Amino acid sequence: MNPFVEVHVHPAPERLPTDPDSIETITVRAPTRDRGLVIHDLDRSAALFELFARLVTTGELSLHSDADVVPALVDMGFLVADDDIIAWPPFSIELPDAPGLDIPAAPTLDTPAARVAGDVLYQRDFTLHPDIAWPADYAEQDGRLRVFAPGPAVWIAGTPYWLAHESDDDRAALARLVAGRPLPAMSAKLAGRLAAAGAIAGHEPPRRALPRFDADLHVIVDELVSPAEAAALRSYYRCVVAAGLVPRGDRQNRMRESSYNDPVGRFVQARLAGAMSAIAGQPVEPTFSYVFSYLPGAVLEPHKDRAQAEYSISLQLDYEPAPPPGSPTGWPLCFAFDDGRAAAADLALGQAVLYRGRDVIHSRPALPAGHRSTLLVLEYVPRTFDGLRI
Repeated sequence: MNPFVEVHVHPAPERLPTDPDSIETITVRAPTRDRGLVIHDLDRSAALFELFARLVTTGELSLHSDADVVPALVDMGFLVADDDIIAWPPFSIELPDAPGLDIPAAPTLDTPAARVAGDVLYQRDFTLHPDIAWPADYAEQDGRLRVFAPGPAVWIAGTPYWLAHESDDDRAALARLVAGRPLPAMSAKLAGRLAAAGAIAGHEPPRRALPRFDADLHVIVDELVSPAEAAALRSYYRCVVAAGLVPRGDRQNRMRESSYNDPVGRFVQARLAGAMSAIAGQPVEPTFSYVFSYLPGAVLEPHKDRAQAEYSISLQLDYEPAPPPGSPTGWPLCFAFDDGRAAAADLALGQAVLYRGRDVIHSRPALPAGHRSTLLVLEYVPRTFDGLRI
């Protein structure tokens, strides 16, 4: 089975297990080497509809290699040979550089006075952090983790940094990081980079208090993810969009390329649940995510969100043509309130707007000719929500 295949049912189920009689269409998206993203929409007249309906309702699919349907499943990219599995662009975040930081000199760092921060976790092979509540769909397919660089990696304050470009000496020093223990001997430059990421106790970057939703039901946050992670996300999504791995058009908007619950989006979403809880004023859990890359002329029609999008994050990943550093893109998310008031969130690259998607009408005007806007949209519900989280 293709480790990157996605299977979606329409309309979205209202409860689990999915009632097979409620399914109208099943969409199968399968990226394959040299073919790009192969998409099939199966209605009830399609020969493979029953097979995929059984898969999505029971989670079971048993086939013999000589079954009659095997050639069709190969043709649609659902079944692939190992050599045809696509070389997906790997996602990774690099340790930040730290020019000009006031970091102790190397001899000081060799003493017990400098200690590793308490939330540092070194991994020889990258895996998900054991203390973060990851979405259940990470366990559905082996391919969910294939989009991440293999490691080694070090988690610092809930963010992983991959170590592919460090020297052998630096990687050896990083492998000796143990939370709460003295900092191992290393170069002052590497120590500065670790301090910039928050890995040295007493030299962590200050953590700003997150705002709460105000009467306007939205807040703008400058660095919900670090600049290093924002740059990594921008680079990654540019690659997957350019490779044709994000399908164009969806059921709500034909003028955008979109991907539902992609692994990297879910990865960010799970890690930001704590920040969203702080801003919402109550514990929240992730429901679903989207990556949207809007094309020239795209319009987001005024709407309120469905129940699974009680709280929303819209993170401005990329924009073409790129605005000056720190300047807004000029394509705002507009809010209209029930009392007649209006507001707009015009974001710079790396900024995010967090809002109450069910309570406020939101929209975007037409995207100008020659422009493209790429956003990561993350949805959450209160922990007490008793509906489906999809």
